[in-house]
Amino acid sequence: MNRNEQTYLSAALGLTILGLGGCLSIYSARALGENPFHYSFRQLVWLIFGIILFLVLSRIPFGIYKSCARYLGGAAVAALLLVLFLGTPINGMHGWFSLGGVLLQPSEFAKAPFLLLISGFAAKTQWPERKRALYLAGSGMVFCGLVLLEPDFGSATVFFLGLAVVLCTAGYFRTFFLLFGALAVPTAVLFVLKHEYAMKRIAGYWNPDSHLYGAGWHIKQFQYTLAHGGVFGSEWGGALWSNAYLPLSHSDSAFASIVESGGVAGGLLMIAGYLFVGWIFRRMALRTEDAEARIFIFSTGVLFTAQALLHIGVNTALLPPTGLTLPIFSYGGSSLFATMIAFGMACSAAGSRPLFCEKDEKTI
Repeated sequence: MNRNEQTYLSAALGLTILGLGGCLSIYSARALGENPFHYSFRQLVWLIFGIILFLVLSRIPFGIYKSCARYLGGAAVAALLLVLFLGTPINGMHGWFSLGGVLLQPSEFAKAPFLLLISGFAAKTQWPERKRALYLAGSGMVFCGLVLLEPDFGSATVFFLGLAVVLCTAGYFRTFFLLFGALAVPTAVLFVLKHEYAMKRIAGYWNPDSHLYGAGWHIKQFQYTLAHGGVFGSEWGGALWSNAYLPLSHSDSAFASIVESGGVAGGLLMIAGYLFVGWIFRRMALRTEDAEARIFIFSTGVLFTAQALLHIGVNTALLPPTGLTLPIFSYGGSSLFATMIAFGMACSAAGSRPLFCEKDEKTI
């Protein structure tokens, strides 16, 4: 068994352990319900197929992904566009396709193609800098814009963070600050002003006691759930607040549910774990010779960690409520499969070599 195969199997084992932890946390969040194993069993099935998908994708040479980047990116854009017209509306958002009763979220599956596409643009050093910057900014605007139209502000924020990481990694700090100040901030303000639910969420976040039975309800339940967990948590399977009051305790409120069961100690361990995964991706990127592969690996790790921290920020009432899953631990096949796809491609990139002997400086 060569070094790459050992790396792939070690990564698969680590993801399996994390995924089983996710199944356990989902069970704990639903243990007092009528069918406590329903969501955790479905997650287990998705985990098995997800690990198989990871192993298959990690063995495909990264050069194939690079050559198909524009096609994969185009397919992702097409799916994001089609879901606006053919998607199944849930809570006023057209973000899912319903296929035989199974819900698929295109914005989750678009993350890896998006990072692959813009990593390729960032690595094209033979292009004029202005051209590269325009391609990067234009790609980001298309993906973020389509997700905002669903409307899904949380996922659009994740896509913008992915763009920001690639821009800064490639040295385009001025372009990033220009996009942030001249486009991202005004767009966020317009989004909040246009969508009443977003304005209510901000009002509830700012003063939850004044909106206790409205927009502030979710914030208060986060606080009560965390308080009930204490330092070391309640008994696994006996998380009363998660089972009785916390909305979406198995998905969008996964971290709060985990803290109720594992306490502050368990929550800090989770945060340290996500930061450690991000550090591993950085180490993988630094050891990779291919510039495009290096940017893709690093941006994948940062995006994974950033989404986890955003979810945690929402669940600890540090940020206004938004529908973001906790990678690997939240219930949902789309989120789990999308993570396995991105991680599989990143492992493939970690073993790649540049096609030409070019001396590029590692800037990560």
